[in-house]
Amino acid sequence: NTTMSVWYDHDGNPDTSLLLVVSDTIADLDCHEVMLGELPAEAVRQLKLEAEYVGPCPTRSLSFDIVFELVGGGFADTEISHNYFTPPD
Repeated sequence: NTTMSVWYDHDGNPDTSLLLVVSDTIADLDCHEVMLGELPAEAVRQLKLEAEYVGPCPTRSLSFDIVFELVGGGFADTEISHNYFTPPD
């Protein structure tokens, strides 16, 4: 019953609205890949995750990992962001 929406700042402009990339149940988003496109040097982008519960919150916490992979130009880097969400009372 939990829906996760992923929003992305496609142009790096803080005055532009974020674009909805995907919205589905958490189970169906497992291992979902979002291609962020080319990022110029020193680029800053926002990635927003939004959880929506239908009915009462099914758990007291939600944990998930986000894996960022940067590839190209003869190099590659992988970073893992461990995330934890506790819904308000």
